[in-house]
Amino acid sequence: MAVEHERQLEDELCDHLGAHGWVYEPGSTGYDKKRALWPDDLFAWLEATQPETLAGVVKNDKDRERLLDRLAESLDRPLDAGGGTLAALRYGFKFTKQLDLCQFRPAESMNPTTTARYAQNRLRVARQVYYSENKTDSIDLVFFINGLPVATAELKSEFQQDLSLIHISEPTRRTPISYAVFCL
Repeated sequence: MAVEHERQLEDELCDHLGAHGWVYEPGSTGYDKKRALWPDDLFAWLEATQPETLAGVVKNDKDRERLLDRLAESLDRPLDAGGGTLAALRYGFKFTKQLDLCQFRPAESMNPTTTARYAQNRLRVARQVYYSENKTDSIDLVFFINGLPVATAELKSEFQQDLSLIHISEPTRRTPISYAVFCL
């Protein structure tokens, strides 16, 4: 019964977010376990917002793979060395040229370029994300912005699971911005 309640809540959350501008497709086949990224969303953002820069640094599949590897390395660096997801979203990262990874909401709408870039952000929710190349564990929900995971949610039912045993640990390589446990 608990698993069924979790699925229902996942359905409702994903359907709601999908109806309000988030990308939601059943399954997580686009998720790159090795790098903990959603590459298609990253490249869709870069193509929509920085097409000339992207064309100058990614000329073939080998360049694409190198860019993804470099981004994963940047995200994995210690926070005090400028690494981490939030630093990458705020400041972008350099791959022969500087690449922005998101556009935060502008304080005002006077600059049409900034407003248009903000509208291009790709928000994605994915269910049952198998995050490890070696394990079969999955995360109930993962939230992405432009291909970078920013938050996870684990759903639990107090009717079937001992909630006192819940300990929050992040199974992906990087610590997300937030972690939520939803109790049904």
